Amino acid sequence: MSRLFAATLAVAACFLCGAQVDFEAASIRPSGPKSVRGWEGGPGHRDPTHFRFGQATLKDLIVEAWDVDYFQVSGASGIDHGAFDLAVVMQDGTTKEQFHQMMQRLLAERFGLKAHVEKRDFPAYELVAGKSGFKDPHATGIDAIPPRSDAAPEVPWPALPGTQPTLRIQNIVKNGYIIHRFEVRDEPIAEIAKAIGFPDDMPVVDRTGLTDKYSFAIEYATLLPGASDSGSLPPAPDLVTVWRDKLGLEVRHAKVPFDVVVVDSFRPEPTEN
Repeated sequence: MSRLFAATLAVAACFLCGAQVDFEAASIRPSGPKSVRGWEGGPGHRDPTHFRFGQATLKDLIVEAWDVDYFQVSGASGIDHGAFDLAVVMQDGTTKEQFHQMMQRLLAERFGLKAHVEKRDFPAYELVAGKSGFKDPHATGIDAIPPRSDAAPEVPWPALPGTQPTLRIQNIVKNGYIIHRFEVRDEPIAEIAKAIGFPDDMPVVDRTGLTDKYSFAIEYATLLPGASDSGSLPPAPDLVTVWRDKLGLEVRHAKVPFDVVVVDSFRPEPTEN
Protein backbone atom coordinates (compact mmCIF):
# COMPACT_ATOMS: atom_id res chain seq x y z
CA MET A 1 0.00 0.00 0.00
CA SER A 2 1.44 3.39 -1.02
CA ARG A 3 1.90 6.14 1.56
CA LEU A 4 -0.39 8.41 -0.45
CA PHE A 5 -3.18 5.82 -0.55
CA ALA A 6 -2.78 5.11 3.16
CA ALA A 7 -2.91 8.82 3.96
CA THR A 8 -6.04 9.21 1.82
CA LEU A 9 -7.74 6.37 3.72
CA ALA A 10 -6.78 7.95 7.03
CA VAL A 11 -8.24 11.33 6.03
CA ALA A 12 -11.44 9.67 4.79
CA ALA A 13 -11.77 7.67 8.01
CA CYS A 14 -11.19 10.80 10.06
CA PHE A 15 -13.92 12.62 8.10
CA LEU A 16 -16.38 9.78 8.56
CA CYS A 17 -15.76 9.57 12.30
CA GLY A 18 -16.66 13.24 12.75
CA ALA A 19 -13.31 15.08 12.70
CA GLN A 20 -13.24 18.56 14.20
CA VAL A 21 -14.36 21.22 11.73
CA ASP A 22 -13.57 24.89 12.23
CA PHE A 23 -14.87 28.12 10.76
CA GLU A 24 -13.13 29.19 7.58
CA ALA A 25 -13.09 32.73 8.96
CA ALA A 26 -14.28 34.28 12.22
CA SER A 27 -14.40 37.85 13.52
CA ILE A 28 -15.54 39.19 16.90
CA ARG A 29 -15.08 42.87 17.63
CA PRO A 30 -16.74 45.59 19.75
CA SER A 31 -19.84 47.02 18.07
CA GLY A 32 -19.52 50.38 16.35
CA PRO A 33 -22.05 53.23 16.13
CA LYS A 34 -23.45 51.85 12.85
CA SER A 35 -23.93 48.33 14.15
CA VAL A 36 -27.49 47.00 14.15
CA ARG A 37 -28.71 44.44 16.68
CA GLY A 38 -29.90 41.15 15.20
CA TRP A 39 -28.68 37.96 13.60
CA GLU A 40 -29.00 36.23 10.27
CA GLY A 41 -27.75 33.20 8.37
CA GLY A 42 -26.26 29.90 9.46
CA PRO A 43 -27.19 26.24 8.80
CA GLY A 44 -30.86 25.82 7.97
CA HIS A 45 -31.29 29.45 6.90
CA ARG A 46 -31.15 31.32 3.63
CA ASP A 47 -27.41 31.93 3.82
CA PRO A 48 -26.11 28.71 5.40
CA THR A 49 -22.38 29.48 5.01
CA HIS A 50 -22.41 32.88 6.77
CA PHE A 51 -23.62 33.76 10.26
CA ARG A 52 -23.71 37.31 11.62
CA PHE A 53 -24.83 38.71 14.97
CA GLY A 54 -24.67 42.44 15.57
CA GLN A 55 -24.77 44.17 18.97
CA ALA A 56 -24.53 40.80 20.71
CA THR A 57 -23.67 40.29 24.36
CA LEU A 58 -21.60 37.30 25.37
CA LYS A 59 -24.81 35.81 26.73
CA ASP A 60 -26.38 36.10 23.25
CA LEU A 61 -23.44 34.22 21.78
CA ILE A 62 -23.61 31.53 24.47
CA VAL A 63 -27.30 31.02 23.66
CA GLU A 64 -26.35 30.51 20.00
CA ALA A 65 -23.38 28.28 20.76
CA TRP A 66 -25.29 25.86 22.99
CA ASP A 67 -28.65 26.21 21.20
CA VAL A 68 -30.51 27.04 24.41
CA ASP A 69 -32.91 29.73 25.61
CA TYR A 70 -31.81 32.65 27.78
CA PHE A 71 -33.15 31.17 31.02
CA GLN A 72 -30.81 28.22 30.40
CA VAL A 73 -27.65 30.33 30.89
CA SER A 74 -26.37 30.90 34.42
CA GLY A 75 -23.21 31.62 36.34
CA ALA A 76 -20.67 34.46 36.24
CA SER A 77 -22.07 37.99 36.23
CA GLY A 78 -21.27 40.36 33.40
CA ILE A 79 -22.03 38.06 30.48
CA ASP A 80 -24.94 40.28 29.47
CA HIS A 81 -22.82 43.45 29.35
CA GLY A 82 -20.98 44.84 26.34
CA ALA A 83 -21.86 44.67 22.65
CA PHE A 84 -19.98 42.77 19.99
CA ASP A 85 -20.31 42.10 16.27
CA LEU A 86 -19.70 38.52 15.24
CA ALA A 87 -19.26 37.27 11.67
CA VAL A 88 -18.25 33.74 10.74
CA VAL A 89 -17.87 31.83 7.49
CA MET A 90 -18.25 28.06 7.28
CA GLN A 91 -18.14 25.35 4.66
CA ASP A 92 -21.23 24.55 2.65
CA GLY A 93 -22.94 21.54 4.20
CA THR A 94 -21.98 22.42 7.78
CA THR A 95 -24.59 20.91 10.09
CA LYS A 96 -26.27 22.73 12.97
CA GLU A 97 -24.44 20.47 15.44
CA GLN A 98 -21.07 21.32 13.87
CA PHE A 99 -21.98 25.01 13.91
CA HIS A 100 -22.76 24.91 17.64
CA GLN A 101 -19.52 23.05 18.39
CA MET A 102 -17.52 25.59 16.38
CA MET A 103 -19.21 28.45 18.21
CA GLN A 104 -18.34 26.91 21.57
CA ARG A 105 -14.68 26.54 20.57
CA LEU A 106 -14.63 30.11 19.22
CA LEU A 107 -15.94 31.55 22.50
CA ALA A 108 -13.42 29.50 24.46
CA GLU A 109 -10.62 30.82 22.25
CA ARG A 110 -11.60 34.49 22.03
CA PHE A 111 -13.24 35.05 25.44
CA GLY A 112 -11.44 32.33 27.42
CA LEU A 113 -14.93 31.04 28.19
CA LYS A 114 -15.13 28.07 30.53
CA ALA A 115 -18.53 26.54 31.16
CA HIS A 116 -20.23 23.28 32.03
CA VAL A 117 -23.74 21.92 31.49
CA GLU A 118 -26.00 20.60 34.23
CA LYS A 119 -29.69 19.66 34.55
CA ARG A 120 -32.10 21.90 36.45
CA ASP A 121 -35.88 21.78 36.84
CA PHE A 122 -37.99 24.74 35.73
CA PRO A 123 -41.74 25.40 35.71
CA ALA A 124 -42.94 25.13 32.12
CA TYR A 125 -45.88 24.47 29.87
CA GLU A 126 -46.20 21.16 28.08
CA LEU A 127 -48.10 21.01 24.81
CA VAL A 128 -49.87 17.64 24.41
CA ALA A 129 -52.53 16.13 22.18
CA GLY A 130 -56.05 16.70 23.52
CA LYS A 131 -58.62 14.00 24.19
CA SER A 132 -60.17 14.42 20.74
CA GLY A 133 -56.78 14.29 19.02
CA PHE A 134 -54.86 16.73 16.90
CA LYS A 135 -56.86 18.80 14.42
CA ASP A 136 -54.73 18.87 11.27
CA PRO A 137 -54.80 22.43 9.84
CA HIS A 138 -54.58 20.95 6.33
CA ALA A 139 -57.78 19.01 6.98
CA THR A 140 -59.72 21.80 8.72
CA GLY A 141 -58.77 24.42 6.18
CA ILE A 142 -57.36 26.98 8.64
CA ASP A 143 -54.08 26.86 6.76
CA ALA A 144 -55.77 29.21 4.26
CA ILE A 145 -54.56 32.09 6.49
CA PRO A 146 -57.84 33.86 7.34
CA PRO A 147 -57.96 37.67 7.18
CA ARG A 148 -57.38 39.88 10.20
CA SER A 149 -60.33 40.28 12.56
CA ASP A 150 -60.16 44.09 12.64
CA ALA A 151 -60.93 46.51 9.81
CA ALA A 152 -57.59 48.36 9.95
CA PRO A 153 -55.59 48.49 6.72
CA GLU A 154 -53.03 45.77 6.17
CA VAL A 155 -49.42 46.64 6.93
CA PRO A 156 -46.24 44.61 6.31
CA TRP A 157 -45.54 42.25 9.19
CA PRO A 158 -41.94 42.05 10.38
CA ALA A 159 -40.48 38.60 10.85
CA LEU A 160 -39.88 37.57 14.45
CA PRO A 161 -36.26 38.40 15.48
CA GLY A 162 -33.88 35.72 14.33
CA THR A 163 -36.41 33.77 12.27
CA GLN A 164 -37.26 33.26 8.64
CA PRO A 165 -40.33 35.22 7.43
CA THR A 166 -42.37 32.01 7.82
CA LEU A 167 -43.12 33.08 11.41
CA ARG A 168 -44.75 36.50 11.76
CA ILE A 169 -46.75 38.30 14.42
CA GLN A 170 -48.71 41.54 14.62
CA ASN A 171 -50.17 43.12 17.77
CA ILE A 172 -53.27 45.34 17.73
CA VAL A 173 -54.67 47.18 20.77
CA LYS A 174 -58.46 47.05 21.08
CA ASN A 175 -60.81 47.75 24.02
CA GLY A 176 -58.12 47.31 26.68
CA TYR A 177 -56.74 44.12 25.12
CA ILE A 178 -53.88 43.23 22.82
CA ILE A 179 -54.92 41.05 19.90
CA HIS A 180 -51.94 38.96 18.84
CA ARG A 181 -52.20 37.66 15.29
CA PHE A 182 -49.71 34.93 14.54
CA GLU A 183 -49.09 33.63 11.03
CA VAL A 184 -46.99 30.56 10.34
CA ARG A 185 -46.12 28.79 7.11
CA ASP A 186 -44.49 25.38 6.83
CA GLU A 187 -43.11 25.07 10.36
CA PRO A 188 -43.19 22.13 12.85
CA ILE A 189 -45.30 22.39 16.01
CA ALA A 190 -42.19 22.47 18.23
CA GLU A 191 -40.88 25.63 16.54
CA ILE A 192 -44.34 27.21 16.48
CA ALA A 193 -44.88 26.65 20.21
CA LYS A 194 -41.45 28.06 21.02
CA ALA A 195 -41.96 31.13 18.83
CA ILE A 196 -45.45 31.97 20.12
CA GLY A 197 -44.55 31.49 23.78
CA PHE A 198 -46.89 32.58 26.57
CA PRO A 199 -47.51 35.99 28.18
CA ASP A 200 -45.72 34.96 31.40
CA ASP A 201 -42.61 33.92 29.41
CA MET A 202 -42.55 30.40 30.84
CA PRO A 203 -40.90 27.93 28.43
CA VAL A 204 -43.08 25.73 26.24
CA VAL A 205 -42.12 22.10 25.59
CA ASP A 206 -43.62 20.18 22.69
CA ARG A 207 -44.87 16.75 23.83
CA THR A 208 -47.22 16.15 20.90
CA GLY A 209 -44.91 13.88 18.90
CA LEU A 210 -45.98 15.70 15.72
CA THR A 211 -43.22 16.02 13.13
CA ASP A 212 -44.99 17.43 10.05
CA LYS A 213 -44.88 21.11 9.06
CA TYR A 214 -48.05 23.21 9.16
CA SER A 215 -49.41 26.54 7.89
CA PHE A 216 -52.11 28.51 9.69
CA ALA A 217 -53.01 31.82 11.33
CA ILE A 218 -54.39 32.31 14.84
CA GLU A 219 -55.52 35.28 16.89
CA TYR A 220 -55.57 35.42 20.68
CA ALA A 221 -56.05 38.20 23.21
CA THR A 222 -54.23 39.26 26.37
CA LEU A 223 -55.18 42.04 28.76
CA LEU A 224 -53.26 45.26 28.09
CA PRO A 225 -50.60 45.76 30.82
CA GLY A 226 -52.02 48.10 33.47
CA ALA A 227 -55.59 47.69 32.24
CA SER A 228 -58.26 46.28 34.53
CA ASP A 229 -60.58 43.48 33.50
CA SER A 230 -63.92 45.24 32.95
CA GLY A 231 -65.76 41.94 32.55
CA SER A 232 -66.48 42.67 28.90
CA LEU A 233 -65.99 39.88 26.39
CA PRO A 234 -62.38 39.85 25.04
CA PRO A 235 -62.10 40.57 21.29
CA ALA A 236 -60.41 37.17 20.80
CA PRO A 237 -59.99 33.98 22.87
CA ASP A 238 -56.96 33.38 25.08
CA LEU A 239 -54.01 31.37 23.78
CA VAL A 240 -54.82 28.16 25.69
CA THR A 241 -58.32 28.16 24.19
CA VAL A 242 -56.92 28.71 20.69
CA TRP A 243 -54.52 25.78 21.02
CA ARG A 244 -57.41 23.56 22.16
CA ASP A 245 -60.19 24.67 19.80
CA LYS A 246 -58.18 25.32 16.65
CA LEU A 247 -55.57 22.57 16.86
CA GLY A 248 -56.88 20.07 19.41
CA LEU A 249 -53.83 20.54 21.64
CA GLU A 250 -53.88 20.93 25.42
CA VAL A 251 -51.56 23.09 27.53
CA ARG A 252 -50.59 21.85 30.98
CA HIS A 253 -48.26 23.04 33.76
CA ALA A 254 -45.26 20.86 34.61
CA LYS A 255 -41.79 20.81 36.16
CA VAL A 256 -39.41 20.07 33.32
CA PRO A 257 -35.64 19.34 33.44
CA PHE A 258 -33.58 21.56 31.13
CA ASP A 259 -29.89 21.68 30.29
CA VAL A 260 -28.33 24.78 31.85
CA VAL A 261 -25.04 26.26 30.64
CA VAL A 262 -23.21 27.37 33.79
CA VAL A 263 -20.48 29.92 33.05
CA ASP A 264 -17.42 29.37 35.25
CA SER A 265 -15.14 32.12 33.94
CA PHE A 266 -14.52 34.38 30.94
CA ARG A 267 -12.70 37.49 29.75
CA PRO A 268 -14.92 40.57 29.32
CA GLU A 269 -13.22 41.50 26.03
CA PRO A 270 -12.34 39.11 23.19
CA THR A 271 -8.80 38.65 21.96
CA GLU A 272 -7.93 40.26 18.64
CA ASN A 273 -9.06 38.55 15.44
